[in-house]
Amino acid sequence: MTLGNWGHCIHDCRKAISHAHEPLKPYWRGAKAALKLRKHSHCVKFAAAGLSLHPENKDLTAFKAKAETELAAEKAEKARTNAIKLERVRLTPTAPHCNAHR
Repeated sequence: MTLGNWGHCIHDCRKAISHAHEPLKPYWRGAKAALKLRKHSHCVKFAAAGLSLHPENKDLTAFKAKAETELAAEKAEKARTNAIKLERVRLTPTAPHCNAHR
């Protein structure tokens, strides 16, 4: 984690969690690494799993809240982009059929 290799950190955290479910550190590090990589759904999963064991942890609560906010913003942006695409399709005139060669 100190080297900034966030992807490897996530892998290591998953491995650590599979061996021992109780320690807080792999959940905390996994959530933080996922947040750094903008993998917000992964961050929410790490934080939620950690909070199920350590519900009082303020860092995990903050990581989860930030990731959920970012997920909501991404969803809103995707909906806005889709609405723009649909509007463009709606406004694009269709080419008239050419019957001049009869």
